[in-house]
Amino acid sequence: MVMNMCSQEVCVVVMMCLAVVAVSGYSNPCNQQKGTYKATFSPLPVSADMSITPFFSPSGSTPTLTKIVEDATDTVTIVTPNWKSWISCGDSYNSGCSPWQLRYETYDPLWVATLNAISRGVKVNVLSSYCTGQHALKPGLILPLTYLKLAGANVIEYQTTTYMHAKAVTADNSVAAISSINLSKSSMSENREAGLVFSGEGAAPVVDFINKVLEHDLSYGASWPQFYTYNASDMEIIRDTKILKMPEYPTPPTCAPEVPADPEPITGHMDVTILTQPDYTYETFTSAWNATTDEFLLYIYVINSWDWCHNVNDLYNRGVDVKLMFSSSLVGNYPIALECYKWLNENGLDIRLTKPKCLPFWHQKYFVMDGSKVAVSTGNLDSYDAPDASVFPPVTESDGVQAYRGFAAIVENHDVVKTFTDVFWADWDAGFDYYPSWNFNN
Repeated sequence: MVMNMCSQEVCVVVMMCLAVVAVSGYSNPCNQQKGTYKATFSPLPVSADMSITPFFSPSGSTPTLTKIVEDATDTVTIVTPNWKSWISCGDSYNSGCSPWQLRYETYDPLWVATLNAISRGVKVNVLSSYCTGQHALKPGLILPLTYLKLAGANVIEYQTTTYMHAKAVTADNSVAAISSINLSKSSMSENREAGLVFSGEGAAPVVDFINKVLEHDLSYGASWPQFYTYNASDMEIIRDTKILKMPEYPTPPTCAPEVPADPEPITGHMDVTILTQPDYTYETFTSAWNATTDEFLLYIYVINSWDWCHNVNDLYNRGVDVKLMFSSSLVGNYPIALECYKWLNENGLDIRLTKPKCLPFWHQKYFVMDGSKVAVSTGNLDSYDAPDASVFPPVTESDGVQAYRGFAAIVENHDVVKTFTDVFWADWDAGFDYYPSWNFNN
């Protein structure tokens, strides 16, 4: 009966959505996976002299990422779940901007630096997830990723696994940044976020590893879809190669403990393990946790998996001093996380939430082990970013597995670890003890 009431295309979409719901519990409109993915990239240990720059939002992310693009002379690759301009029209939740607005009215320094890089002749790659309906709602309007494509960037729709959750910038095969930072005004200049920049001769294997993953995903993906054509005057604006004046960096909120506005590289001997999610992430993280004997500091947006919740509790039961700090504000519903926090609290674990009514979100994702190693991730502790699996069929299949692409690095270096530990304790002191009735959608 339903088949007689809809077109073939509509019925196919409905059937696919039902399949996604059956496998994952909810429909993911950003899923464009086109085949089964098998874990391909083994974690790479690197022991060498190199430079690592820890950086944090709200102060340090915009200048750090912008400088990487400004200094590029040959190639830039930007990886992001989405790109929201800093004006309200220019994201996937609004109708779209005019080309004039995206070129001349946005004040996002990274956006302007990217347009200038294209104008300088730098090859710019952008890899992102396309979500159904993610396009301007009216002819003549445009969203950032379509704009970049028409301006000359190589913009690719991610299709390797369910979703692109990585946040990374690489340049000239010599520098790479991974972080929790989405390309939005909130994430760049208002939230708490955390990341690492790898540079220097000794960092070459780390940068090469990240680039190999991105080359794989760029070649496997599809050209970014374009829904409208634009008139000659709009195309003249989009393809204008005049160098734009760089906007000033934003003034960060003052309610949170300060982080460096101009992060400095830390140079010395580093022991680094670089990995890409979802490949072998579960094994790598649990191995590092199992080797932790004294202290474990977890500072993360959310734990949204009973598996990872139990792994945290197991650390505590082994006698490790576990300190957990979570964002006091969340967007959306996280029933597993709320039950997990309540259960851990009942079991006696030490949990604090970040300072309320301050930053929009505390979106960082890192943990410190025994005061000697820090792991920094682009994803949360859940069954998507860190699944206990190595084969990932599309979620539209009966045995499908939701899996998000991301990056993580485990770093052993006193000064790098201290930088993250200092931010942890400053935010810990500014926060408050968890209690089960706290409203995370405040």
